[in-house]
Amino acid sequence: MVFLAIQLAVALGILGALSALTASAVGAALVSTDAWPASSPRDPRPHDEKRAATAALCLDGLMWPRHDGYRAMELGTPGAWREELNALVLMGVKRSTMGQAAEYASEGEGLEHLGERLALLDSTGGLAGWLTVTRVDTLRFGDLAGAVGDAVAASAGEGFRDAAHLREGYARHWAGTGTPASDDTVVHVIWFTAEPA
Repeated sequence: MVFLAIQLAVALGILGALSALTASAVGAALVSTDAWPASSPRDPRPHDEKRAATAALCLDGLMWPRHDGYRAMELGTPGAWREELNALVLMGVKRSTMGQAAEYASEGEGLEHLGERLALLDSTGGLAGWLTVTRVDTLRFGDLAGAVGDAVAASAGEGFRDAAHLREGYARHWAGTGTPASDDTVVHVIWFTAEPA
């Protein structure tokens, strides 16, 4: 009888541990955008400590630019196009942008998360403004159609008429940068608000 009680206790302990592990893994998957704890709104550390932690992550070989310890966003390519996109952002016309999931993976970057503050950089790497992430959508490039795609096209603020025009523009840009997209390419749409520097 004692032997059965010990076996039951061990089994329940293992099940409890597996349950906790599963819950932890599911939780991690659901909050995978918290890969940058120094930027997380739930991070209880003081501001300077958060910036130092993010800077340490940069030194570990992560490749996207940083400004004052914050991840930075560089829209388009340097020059007139970037400056035009930044102006649209700061006027509140451009409220989203899109990137390929493979780019995040190849550069070791975590996905932006709700409430994250990003530095918007100009063509010289200087601070043009601040962005606050309000939403992140992950979907196939080919799924940018109908109402979903039209909403992204409107929020992109670059004069796209509709979802088809948006896909055409982004496909042309990505092909020109050597990262062509197909309908099955996974993309992240990052929605944000902006304020001047």
